[in-house]
Amino acid sequence: MGYNTSFDLTWRLCDLNTGELSTLPRIFIEPLSARLCELSGYLKTDNWWGEFTENGTFIDDVSWSDCKKNLLQLSSEYPNIYFQVMGVGEDSDDRWVAYYVNGKKSGGQAKIVYPSFDFQEHMGNE
Repeated sequence: MGYNTSFDLTWRLCDLNTGELSTLPRIFIEPLSARLCELSGYLKTDNWWGEFTENGTFIDDVSWSDCKKNLLQLSSEYPNIYFQVMGVGEDSDDRWVAYYVNGKKSGGQAKIVYPSFDFQEHMGNE
C-alpha cells in the first residue's frame, strides 16, 4: 500500500488572453471527467471520486503518484481549462497546491505561519 493523499480538484474555463476564469460549461464535464479517470486509472464508479460538477471534483485517500503527469497531459489536451488541485497527504505537514493551464504547472507546498507572541498584550498593564 502506497502513500495516500486526498485531492480537491477545481476547474474553470480560462480566457488565455486575459486570464479571466469562469464556470466550466456542463458540456465539458463528461469528456473531461472520462479522460481524467482514464489517465488516473481510477474509474468513475470507484468510491474515491466525488461528484463531477462544473466546479470540479475530489478524490479521497488514494495513491495517485502520477497526478502531476496526468494533469499536465489533461491541461495540454484542454489548454483553455484552468485546473487547481489541493493535496493533503498522510503526513500532517504534507499540504500543497498546484495550478495547471495550457500544459504548464505552478504551485508549491503550503507554508504554515504562526503569529508571534505579543508581550505587550500579556504584561498586565490594564
